[in-house]
Amino acid sequence: MMSSRRTFYANSVESAVAQARQELGDETLLVEAGATSGGDRHLGPYAATVETEAPSVGSIPDPPAILEAMRREGDHTGLEAIQSEIGRLSVLVRSLASHLPSFSYMPELTAAAAHLEASGLPQLLVSQILERVERRLGLRQSQDRLSELPVRRGIAAELESLLSVGSGPEQPEGHRRVLALVGPPGAGKTTTLTKLAMRYGVSSRAPSVILSTDCYRVAAAEQLRAYAAILGLPFALAENSGALSRLLVEQRHKEVVLIDTPGCGPSDLECFEEWARAFTSHPEIERHLVLPATARYEDLMRGWRRWGRLKPARLIFTHIDETAFHGSWLGFAISTGLPISCLGTGQRVPEDLEMASKPLLMDLLFGGAARAANA
Repeated sequence: MMSSRRTFYANSVESAVAQARQELGDETLLVEAGATSGGDRHLGPYAATVETEAPSVGSIPDPPAILEAMRREGDHTGLEAIQSEIGRLSVLVRSLASHLPSFSYMPELTAAAAHLEASGLPQLLVSQILERVERRLGLRQSQDRLSELPVRRGIAAELESLLSVGSGPEQPEGHRRVLALVGPPGAGKTTTLTKLAMRYGVSSRAPSVILSTDCYRVAAAEQLRAYAAILGLPFALAENSGALSRLLVEQRHKEVVLIDTPGCGPSDLECFEEWARAFTSHPEIERHLVLPATARYEDLMRGWRRWGRLKPARLIFTHIDETAFHGSWLGFAISTGLPISCLGTGQRVPEDLEMASKPLLMDLLFGGAARAANA
């Protein structure tokens, strides 16, 4: 089967790839991606070249065909058929692998590329960042090799330009704030909300109230009730969206309202839909999506298809202390464009909660090298 190539242009590599797959389908093979060069820059600053058809390496029979062959010819012959198909699939995999996008970097960027990809940053994002660094530092025009320090500074500057942080939920902005922590089960919503409640009660002294909508886990609600009692804060349990609406009216004079929500799993559609409707009817509720930093980038993006429907305003990442690879969640933040408000760095309440800052994020990604690069 003959294959042909097409090039799509956009303001970012990801957008160009998305255009290609929207028009040609998800099975489209990406051949090359990067900054536009030469006379094509008027079409867009970034380009993605794809093949409209994968190279032909022979047809692959469906699994039922293999099973039918086994029934017709006996177990021995069927086993030979499976072995033959395994061989043909190996050929296909090698052929497709040869058509995956490959990115070549200047020698100064090779080690940095390996580090960023090992950290969990998506390869296309790494390519986009390093191409910008090449242009920023003029690496392809320079005859002299640069040391690691300016390269590291350039990468940090590009990453900081793509990341957004801000307005940590601990700091009122001069008006009433209603904050709801949403996210998957086990992400650490209740622990994070407890840390926030203790900071409000001990530090800011803002009139606050804790609400829980998590009727599925009695222990979680009781934990919050106990902390609220210690802090001298009122606590109430909203068993459904209607009860939440009534409580928001009753607590309208509180400067800070903290809402804990149930961790609705993928199968808890009824639970998810109920609270999605509740948030839609209360636009004053500021949603913070709480996610574990230990999750893979692909899993975070898969979950975003669901949690993005709640239109969260900010991101909170937890379990920071449980991983040394921070590229996945940083890449997710860049992909969604949402600011990171704070980070959960351990189980201590309230100490292990840090407000996000770009220097802190770079320090997590690069370790002590980030501090040296920015010195």
